[in-house]
Amino acid sequence: NFDCDGGVGLGPGLGLPSVREMNLLLASCNIQDKGVAHLGDKFGECTNLTKLKVDLANTTIHDEGAVQLMNSLGLPALDEITVALSDSRVSEGTAQALGDALQKCGKLTKIDVQLHSTNVSDCAC
Repeated sequence: NFDCDGGVGLGPGLGLPSVREMNLLLASCNIQDKGVAHLGDKFGECTNLTKLKVDLANTTIHDEGAVQLMNSLGLPALDEITVALSDSRVSEGTAQALGDALQKCGKLTKIDVQLHSTNVSDCAC
């Protein structure tokens, strides 16, 4: 589990191929689009990741960073994912990128996506 401390500085320690379960609990942190995108870059290196929780609720991220993060979530070994973006500034672009990434996860058995109080409209979900 990783908390707010260091936000962007976590990136180098996340790209470990041996990691099977990861919880990024960054809700209410001052993480920005650049930091979120950097974290996403490291997910691709976690080739054995089967369970992932990304909590970015109540943050200041926008579609720019969130889309880059969502694009990195298409991990083939992933079977359980939780993505919490509630009370953030994301919109349809993020929802579309998340949907596209999840289609690449052929082993998914559990998906939990939380987008309430965002700019995502009903038609995007």
